[in-house]
Amino acid sequence: MDVLTQFYSQESLLRDLTVLAGILVAGWLVFLVVRRVLVALVRQVSRRTTFAWDDIVVEAGVFGSLALVAPAVVLALGAGILESWGALLSNAANLLLLLAAVGVADRLLTAVLRIYQLRPDSARRPIKGPVQLVKIFVYLMSAVAAIAFVLGKSPWGLLSGIGAFTAVLLLVFRDTILSFVAGMQIVTGDLVRQGDWLEVPAFGADGDV
Repeated sequence: MDVLTQFYSQESLLRDLTVLAGILVAGWLVFLVVRRVLVALVRQVSRRTTFAWDDIVVEAGVFGSLALVAPAVVLALGAGILESWGALLSNAANLLLLLAAVGVADRLLTAVLRIYQLRPDSARRPIKGPVQLVKIFVYLMSAVAAIAFVLGKSPWGLLSGIGAFTAVLLLVFRDTILSFVAGMQIVTGDLVRQGDWLEVPAFGADGDV
């Protein structure tokens, strides 16, 4: 009896592993097909328009990252089919959706920066610093959310738990943060332009911007 139970248990495990492998392969194939078809279709549409911003969005890879939604849907459906691995597949689907959102946000911000740089006044009022700051914030929040998914806890609980650690980081990088804020004020207030002459007598420094 024990031998039969062990045999059926091993057979069930082998069957589940086979189905799991099939789901993973199906998700990968769907991702490749959707990415290739979606990007190609959007690129063809963008080439027929007279706008420049849609070409920049396509070249930035926004729709390539959006294709990660397809395998996430496959994994979510597979979680309902393979109940023994349902929790793992659901977590993997959530992580893929999170990765897709982060990728889209990152590449969309890159596209916004490139579109803004087409403006004639972009050299006087650069926004590269604020865009990079937003990207850092997006990556930090996505990392917290990913850890919360893996641990099965609320992201808000993790954020409250790292509050003290954040305060320590603010103290350690105080000078860097102040320099960054000062640079932002200079840029947004248009206080210094290219070609201006600056003098800092206290340090015996002067020169052109």
